[in-house]
Amino acid sequence: MLICACFGFKRYIIAGILASMLGMMLGMHNIINVLVQMVFRVVAGGTMALLGTNLLTVAISGPLGTFAARLVLWQVTGVSWVALTAAAAPGMIFTAIAASVFYKPAQQLLTRVAALRS
Repeated sequence: MLICACFGFKRYIIAGILASMLGMMLGMHNIINVLVQMVFRVVAGGTMALLGTNLLTVAISGPLGTFAARLVLWQVTGVSWVALTAAAAPGMIFTAIAASVFYKPAQQLLTRVAALRS
């Protein structure tokens, strides 16, 4: 989520599409993988695009994207959305905490790199 927060939604989605295409071409992903990944990216990135990039949106956008992706996975596979979400809960919590911790340092690093280029 820091990539979206630091570089913007457009670059985040373009990078995600390219990554999905590469995964498909290499045979590592199938259409279900790409569908779930894109749902995550659109919801998580869209949350930041609509609500702005502040600490709260950076923290909640990843778990929201994961939850939405699990709902799509539930519809595709028929596995209980509760079980899918429960299995993802530790990662969702970790993502929220890690994004919160690294958000400000990532912004500062990006600012310093931009200053060096000038």
